[in-house]
Amino acid sequence: MEAVTLGLQEEHVLIERFTTVLEWTRTRVESGIGLDEDFISSQLSFLRDFVISCHFAKEELYVFPKLRALGDDIKSLELELEEDHNAIRALTDKLKAAWETGDVSLIDAVLGDLVKRLLSHQEKENSVAFAYVEMYTSDNEKSQLLNELRLFDAKPECNKASVERQLNYMFSVMEG
Repeated sequence: MEAVTLGLQEEHVLIERFTTVLEWTRTRVESGIGLDEDFISSQLSFLRDFVISCHFAKEELYVFPKLRALGDDIKSLELELEEDHNAIRALTDKLKAAWETGDVSLIDAVLGDLVKRLLSHQEKENSVAFAYVEMYTSDNEKSQLLNELRLFDAKPECNKASVERQLNYMFSVMEG
């Protein structure tokens, strides 16, 4: 049986690549080097559309309920992961507002916070949360979850080819 969380782990690889873009952007901002509006817009779109509307939505619909069902010992982990999602949503909104006002020090701080939060969140999921889901989900439940995840992946914000094109665009800007 295919791992239920395999697709989510693959998405984590894309998000980790994206954190490289955020770090590069932060370095440029700290150096006072201007950035193209399309490049900035693509970062906000990646966060809003792929990370939040696709990836987080799948975790909240399919992973978090499984963790909640495991009882109080795991509930604190699930609550921590939910808090991460909420914090990343808030940081995304804050980053958008900072770009709109040109607040360089806020942009720098938010980019740093986003990178840290995204990476630590993924580490908790990859090393602990996903293991619980795989271990305590029956084959029948896994089959059902996989079907639901595949249906969810048909949404435009989850289109892997589009997400990869976005990342490739951002990396092409970074490479000059």
